[in-house]
Amino acid sequence: MTQLRLFDPDATRGWVALEDLFSAYYTCRRNKRRTHNALVFELDYESQLVALCDEINNGTYRPGKSVAFIVDTPVKREIFAAEFRDRVVHHLIIAKLNPLFEKAFIYDSYACRVGKGTLFGIRGFFMNINTDRLFARPTENCVIKGHRSDWDGLPPSKSLFHSPPRCGLPIGNLSSQVFANFYLNVFDHFVKHDLGIRYYGRYVDDFVVVHTDHDYLVSLIGVLRRFLDTELALELHPDKIHLQHYAKGVNFLGVVIKPNRVYVGARTKGNFSAAIAKHNAVLQGGDPTVGEQQAFVSSTNSYLGLMKHHNTRRLRYRMLRREVKGWWKYAYTTGSLNKVVLKAKLENKRISTQKR
Repeated sequence: MTQLRLFDPDATRGWVALEDLFSAYYTCRRNKRRTHNALVFELDYESQLVALCDEINNGTYRPGKSVAFIVDTPVKREIFAAEFRDRVVHHLIIAKLNPLFEKAFIYDSYACRVGKGTLFGIRGFFMNINTDRLFARPTENCVIKGHRSDWDGLPPSKSLFHSPPRCGLPIGNLSSQVFANFYLNVFDHFVKHDLGIRYYGRYVDDFVVVHTDHDYLVSLIGVLRRFLDTELALELHPDKIHLQHYAKGVNFLGVVIKPNRVYVGARTKGNFSAAIAKHNAVLQGGDPTVGEQQAFVSSTNSYLGLMKHHNTRRLRYRMLRREVKGWWKYAYTTGSLNKVVLKAKLENKRISTQKR
């Protein structure tokens, strides 16, 4: 396996400081603390971090095994999950590089950036990134979670196991997301500065261009296709180019953008409805377990968290009041319909208050 050196161990200024690694660890565990790998690491995290720091600084650090699996929502995707210690290294790298990347990014690049994100089509994007420019070889050292049949129906263009030679970054790693954003930074500058396009925005591999001249937009397709092919070895997806009048709305990042209004896309509505139906089915077996109750709340709140930022109050009311069946025995909604809370948590809070 290829040896990875994060910094030059012969140059003292390039060494990783132990406190930086601890900081990366605390950031990494913030949303992963209850996972099995994070709990195992935490049992002896100080010794683990000291050993990891030594490996990085003496040039012997090597990434561990990845776990490959398939997720079906919101669309079917192949995910490679790194070991927890490798996730710590990802956070360390990104903490070092992000300040440099931020200086290079244009304002209208939204992915993986503080204060931006989805609120603020390139074919098989992650599978076709040239690894001579962005190093990654997760398929050489991975284990399969689930069954091979889980990959049935996944187009080869969306799997690292079928990606072209020397191509592909794993979806699921923080480093992949940030590096992919940087990979297309040259494209951003080409569009904004070389072509002088004022209204342009990009989130990873999805981008939108707004212009008053229909013919100019048509001519732009070939220009952008040639640049992506020549400079980045990427192909513009022929089936995901949409050209229409702004009054009809623009589909972008799961929403439909119209003048002065933003609506949730049909796929998000359908996925939310399917999730509710799945949780309703749980009640047919009797009272749900605490874990099933928490799953209902987490799943529902993930959709409400997206919807509350758009014009969706009527939709949220219909979903929660008409489609949810039986769950209000165990949970309740806030008056704004932005959140679902377990009643048990409310009772525990009351008991705690009374004891004080």
